[in-house]
Amino acid sequence: MAPHPDGSNRVFLSSQAGKIWLATIPEQGSGGTLQFDEANPFLDLTDEVHYDSQFGLMGIAFHPKFTTNGRLFVSYNCDRTQSPKCAGRCSCNSDANCDPSKLGTDNGAQPCQYQVVVSEYSAKVSSSNVSMATSANPSEIRRIFTMGLPYTAHHGGQILFGPTDGYLYLMMGDGGSQGDPFNFSQNKKSLLGKIMRFDIDGTQSQNRNINQSLWGNYSIPKDNPFADDSDLQPEIWALGFSNPWRCSFDSERPSYFYCGDVRQNAYEEVDLITKGGNYGWRAYEGPYIYHPQQSPGGNTSLDSINAIFPVMGYDHSSVNKEIGSASITGGYVYRGSTDPCLNGRYAVTA
Repeated sequence: MAPHPDGSNRVFLSSQAGKIWLATIPEQGSGGTLQFDEANPFLDLTDEVHYDSQFGLMGIAFHPKFTTNGRLFVSYNCDRTQSPKCAGRCSCNSDANCDPSKLGTDNGAQPCQYQVVVSEYSAKVSSSNVSMATSANPSEIRRIFTMGLPYTAHHGGQILFGPTDGYLYLMMGDGGSQGDPFNFSQNKKSLLGKIMRFDIDGTQSQNRNINQSLWGNYSIPKDNPFADDSDLQPEIWALGFSNPWRCSFDSERPSYFYCGDVRQNAYEEVDLITKGGNYGWRAYEGPYIYHPQQSPGGNTSLDSINAIFPVMGYDHSSVNKEIGSASITGGYVYRGSTDPCLNGRYAVTA
């Protein structure tokens, strides 16, 4: 769910299967329910989206000037065997010192059969008032990003616009399998296990580099931490993640950027994201040293990184003692007026 950029009591509601609806929230205390026309979605991408388990429509984000330009962005997964036009470059490649033939199959899927995609669409308007739009044009305007996934889990996929910089952030997991065996999260040439930051406006200026990427149609902000570092991918804003599932900016302190990161066997965490920060995976799982069961991609020396540890987290056993697992989702810093006691507190879901 995402609030309408015009500040009204409307929201955009998405399903994992690939539909996005425009819904109206009832007034507080009215006893009403969320209202939307299920038969007429704002945008229907079910023909493009691969929906299964962890796959599907992953996120929606509205351009900072949506109310005047009508631009919106959607992240989703697709299957290149069913929709060949969705296929992008495989994340397991020679640059990342990875050979797809050595990955094997995962849940019956071939390496990079499934892709993560970020695409741009536009609101369908008959006047200059974009806020009146009740649907989007079904045809994609352009493909921003496409990348093949090595396995069938831990691919993140949320997208957000920075509230102060106007750039698009993409959260990417480590690609899956048990314990990130190829150590993608610490691999400087891999975009897996990273948070990326793109310029999707493409206007040459003092703050923007214009370049066509191997992964899509975007530019690199000049102040990205590794924009001029040949040893790292310039898209990277932060690294060392397992599966940054849901992230958010504090609406009153927008420099505070929080992410719930799903880890592996024992720990779940919330990280405060900083420019160029390394959040430790898979050298660490939360505050603990992680001991991988397999390491075809090599290990990272603890002395070689300056890991940033979580601002909060929990052991699996402390939340669900019977099952011993409780995957984190993420949350928001509460800034509402209904409960003043919660103001400024981070509310997390699992």
